[in-house]
Amino acid sequence: MAQVRERSPSPEIPSDSLLKRLKTTHSPLTSTVDHALLFYTGLFSAENVQQLHQAYTSSEPFKYAIIEKLFQDDLLKNVKDECMNDLSFTEKETDIYKVTRSPPRF
Repeated sequence: MAQVRERSPSPEIPSDSLLKRLKTTHSPLTSTVDHALLFYTGLFSAENVQQLHQAYTSSEPFKYAIIEKLFQDDLLKNVKDECMNDLSFTEKETDIYKVTRSPPRF
């Protein structure tokens, strides 16, 4: 049978170093941006919500609803442009698989 040694005690870590640091590059949580403007016009209207609810409750064999347009076209175009301009991808290949991935950001 293998010998078992007693585990050494863990070093003392100051409690303030255990707190996770917040990222400083993100906007504050209390921003004044109206996020409803980023979604498709009329998505949150009472008529559309009622229509989606009706479609959900009457769907078979399981419950679902289809939202045809979710975001503003300009927002999606800006996201696409940002991805194409700011992200770089490299192709990795082994004998088992081939994948395109973005390099890690540090």
